[in-house]
Amino acid sequence: MAQIYKIYMNQSALVIADFVPQSATNIQSIDHQYFDLEKLFKQTKENKIPITYFILIKKPTDFFDLIKKQIKLIKAA
Repeated sequence: MAQIYKIYMNQSALVIADFVPQSATNIQSIDHQYFDLEKLFKQTKENKIPITYFILIKKPTDFFDLIKKQIKLIKAA
């Protein structure tokens, strides 16, 4: 079953999935091996244009669990 996770940072979003969403626009792909959450967050603060950052990975749940350990999670509706 397809998995997709979204983390919103200011006006931008980080999408982690095991497939490429058809509806996404203005996507910037990131290699999960070189991913740095702190650096990405700083970049979104400096960038005034909303961008969707995308990580394509076979096991998005495992990668999302790693990210959750680095951030304060706020559950939203």
